[in-house]
Amino acid sequence: MVMETLMAMRTMQGMCLRTVGTNKPMKRKLVLCSTLMVAISAGIMLPAMAQERAKSSTGDLSKAPQAVQKAVKQLVGKNPISEVGPETTLGKTLWVVEFDVKGVEYAFGLDPDGKVVARWVGVNQSLVPPEVLEAAKKAHPNGKVSEVAIATVGDRMFYSVDVKTAGAIHEMEISPGGSVTADRIEGKED
Repeated sequence: MVMETLMAMRTMQGMCLRTVGTNKPMKRKLVLCSTLMVAISAGIMLPAMAQERAKSSTGDLSKAPQAVQKAVKQLVGKNPISEVGPETTLGKTLWVVEFDVKGVEYAFGLDPDGKVVARWVGVNQSLVPPEVLEAAKKAHPNGKVSEVAIATVGDRMFYSVDVKTAGAIHEMEISPGGSVTADRIEGKED
């Protein structure tokens, strides 16, 4: 990335020197050169920065225990991982892995031995029972449901519903019948 930027800057410098030698007024020449330098630099730097940010936001699977690494590779296959890292969720510290397959979001939580103890599958809100959405709206009348997943932990199945309010994101667990079994603020554990 640095070499590409230096090469582009060298090219721009040459273009600017050639432009300065023309009959255009000096102010226009400087504006033209400055505009070219900014445009080319942005064209090189922004994609590189976005790629670097994407790498850092995905977490680092190599820091996970060996059993977790092996299980993740088997479960995810060649699908790109969007996030991975340790999280305290469901009262336990798990390695949570999120990935997409053909536009559907999936996630699972693994214990340090690589055993899958929780699964989430993103679903469209139109497929969620009305009782579930009504329970979320009743708990947070001014909130907006931002994400819904079907979650399985052991033999328990529930809807994991994220509700954005003015001050926080509430991570709710709601049974298929509409009973709220948990309502946590994202980033805080009970």
